[in-house]
Amino acid sequence: MRKSKWVEIFLLSLLMMAVLCSCKKEDPKEYANTQIEMITSGDKATAQLLLERGIDSVKDSYIEEFPEALKKDYRNFLEAALKQVEFQILDVKKHNADYKVSVEVSAVDVGETTGKTDEDQAKKLETTDLAKEVSGLLKKDSSLLDTPVRKEKKTLTLTVKKNSDGFQMEDAGWEILMNQILYDYMQPYKEIADTLEAGRYLQASLDASLKGQVTDYCKFTGETQEEAQAEYEQSFTDSSEDPGFSGEREARFEQALKTMFASSQYEVGIPRKADGDGYVVPVTYQPNLSLKQAMDTFQANVNQGMYGSQDQAEEGFISVLESYAAAPVYGETQTKEVHYSRKALRFTAGENEDYQNLTDSLIPTE
Repeated sequence: MRKSKWVEIFLLSLLMMAVLCSCKKEDPKEYANTQIEMITSGDKATAQLLLERGIDSVKDSYIEEFPEALKKDYRNFLEAALKQVEFQILDVKKHNADYKVSVEVSAVDVGETTGKTDEDQAKKLETTDLAKEVSGLLKKDSSLLDTPVRKEKKTLTLTVKKNSDGFQMEDAGWEILMNQILYDYMQPYKEIADTLEAGRYLQASLDASLKGQVTDYCKFTGETQEEAQAEYEQSFTDSSEDPGFSGEREARFEQALKTMFASSQYEVGIPRKADGDGYVVPVTYQPNLSLKQAMDTFQANVNQGMYGSQDQAEEGFISVLESYAAAPVYGETQTKEVHYSRKALRFTAGENEDYQNLTDSLIPTE
């Protein structure tokens, strides 16, 4: 059993223990009212349980785990949201040895309540610190909970059993309540995490294609590290086949190119959400002019008649390339922006025109 499932069971047990402590009532309606009122008064155990479920629901969507430093602020936010849930006991009917309690619930739609503020904040992030950005956003969102957007009122039927201690609600009843009181409550987190993820994906794509660092890239694409590494190696093998090198020269040519590409200087900035379903990620870089200057130097050598044969020309070209790879030359610092659509984010960076322009600018040949 997964650790998160054990945590959930433990938290649900704590919640039910709190219920049992006050369950010695002769009236099932009063019992149900007391227990639901406890939950909607901002109960810490309920908020913690919802948070654990929320974290579990998003954990496979991002390469960064939910920050431990954010849990307290998020739980406090959920406690405040729970206080806005409204309910009314409509009816209690005896059903065999049990009681069927009809409860009208006016749930809070957190996503609709905070959505516009969350989206606006994602357009102007100040850092790439997920915990800091979400924590700051929750402070703004908390004030919005005073006038929440509510879901349409819904009538729930809960089963209450009488026992030697008084009354107890069935586990299924607790599940129904947990699923029907707060909607889309991970929205603030997801809005910021989605935006920052665009930057992390661009960073991972550049690191994989230029430096052969494929670990994070594989987390996005689902490829194995062996597959991604093979693609990286193949890109340089294809390059060495174009001029027709073979043997030792082919290996030297590939290594010189790898060294040049790996020495690329770039820094992925703070991403921001764009209008619609897109993201914009700025990248500051210094173009690596080594490949262009190596080609220019080799051409100048050819024009001066330095090579008397094809063999000498091949050796000369590789030597020039190795020289510039060992001592790269950079141009002035520049910035480009890469635009992604939400649908394309994880799969088509290589087909993205902005991305292609960026990589061409990092190591220009013209």
